[in-house]
Amino acid sequence: MTITKRALVLITLSISITLAVAGVLMAVAQPPLEVLGIISMILDNVVTSIVMIIVFIFVLILGIVMVFTSDNEYVVALGALLSFISILIIVIIIPRLVSKAEESINQFFENIYEELKP
Repeated sequence: MTITKRALVLITLSISITLAVAGVLMAVAQPPLEVLGIISMILDNVVTSIVMIIVFIFVLILGIVMVFTSDNEYVVALGALLSFISILIIVIIIPRLVSKAEESINQFFENIYEELKP
């Protein structure tokens, strides 16, 4: 399947509309505190963050398969949108996991240091 000019325009348009709508919603209609609390609770838990990364990796693979195997331009645009959102979520989650890993490693070595201290 070759990506036609129309499919490329639809991909670009769908990603642009997604970013524009998300930007307007974040600027004008602030998300409720309950939603922010649930999101931060999910991202602060290491197990749920790892599960979310695994799920979004599967969604990314699905989006890539949709882009490169479909002849319908709308399916290609939907696959590109799924891939874009998945990459965005994965990039948001990974730094939080790294900081949690760093905190646990620091705590582990502090405990060892306290035990070995005379």
